[in-house]
Amino acid sequence: MTRHEVRWQHAGDGYFDLDGLKIPASEGVRLLPIVGGASGAVVAVTAVRGRTAIQLQAFHVSAGRSWDSVRLELLARVRRNGGTAEEFIGRSGPGVQARVPVVTSEGANKVQDVRFVGLDGPGWLLRGTITGTGAVPGSTDAWSCGMFDEVAVKSTALVEPGGSAMELQWPPGEAR
Repeated sequence: MTRHEVRWQHAGDGYFDLDGLKIPASEGVRLLPIVGGASGAVVAVTAVRGRTAIQLQAFHVSAGRSWDSVRLELLARVRRNGGTAEEFIGRSGPGVQARVPVVTSEGANKVQDVRFVGLDGPGWLLRGTITGTGAVPGSTDAWSCGMFDEVAVKSTALVEPGGSAMELQWPPGEAR
């Protein structure tokens, strides 16, 4: 069992319990659900603090699929879509630093800094997508990486094989 994979019975330990993920609760952090698929299930959560956000999502993965292979795919996808991307080694291990083209809600084109971090576990992969000031190259933001490092994955919540996203409980169990 890795430090990100735990088995737990209750959320009395300063974490928000989303059944499949436990997210550290800290002052000033808001959690926003990300709904995916036709079922309307919550498949990811974005934690926001100040001007930095990290989207957290866990996937069931089959043998041979790893953060190493996903990182290579992310590099290729960002570049194919007109962005720039390079690998880096940071506090949370190997990741991808990218600049991606986006269209603002006002219709303007701009470039957004994004940082991807990830981690493998037995049968699962945890991906964090950092945006805002914490994603700027050279950022000294420690909160988003600290948040990622403290997330716990409950592998027994992964029921769908083949790279599908874990469905999360929403609203989360209260942190105590």
